[in-house]
Amino acid sequence: MVVSSVKDSSEDGYEKSIKKAMKIVSGASGVRSVSIQGQNDQLYTVIGEGIDTAKLTRELRKKVCHTTIVTIQAAPPPPPPPQQQKQPPQPHLPTVC
Repeated sequence: MVVSSVKDSSEDGYEKSIKKAMKIVSGASGVRSVSIQGQNDQLYTVIGEGIDTAKLTRELRKKVCHTTIVTIQAAPPPPPPPQQQKQPPQPHLPTVC
């Protein structure tokens, strides 16, 4: 899994460029989730597997505005599920009346 941060530098048509960029980023192959962060919502954090970040950046530059890749890093592994301790079964004692 890869976590990639992409920054765009659009100023005019702000809402339109965000929608356009989100459509491009979310449509890329291997993308699991996309979130918008940073000041003025110009930082997109993309999480997924097998993402071609160079291709994604090229598409954003071509269709939206100038973009740069800020970071690419491996996603932290999910925490292991808590293990519940199994209690040994209580022996069944027959009742005598």
